[in-house]
Amino acid sequence: MLALFGWLARARRLRGGFWDVFGRLPERRLERQLVLDYEDDVATILAVLAPATLEASVALASLPEQVRGFGPVKAGSVRAMEPQRRALRARLSSTP
Repeated sequence: MLALFGWLARARRLRGGFWDVFGRLPERRLERQLVLDYEDDVATILAVLAPATLEASVALASLPEQVRGFGPVKAGSVRAMEPQRRALRARLSSTP
């Protein structure tokens, strides 16, 4: 059993590369996309941050807290979060 853990520890260098077979799973792709979306949201927030946009900015930054679970539960959480995210981003972009 310990030998298996040693092999797994050495194989972590494969993560994110061509040989990362689990990285191509839809759930892993979704997780990577969520990180990119959050970074984009934070950049948007920083660009328009002002007292008038504070409420929408905090709401947008805290949306990832709603994403929970694994597999279909996580996918459902993301589907439920997306309309809120689009509405908040539109609200921030329309604020003068």
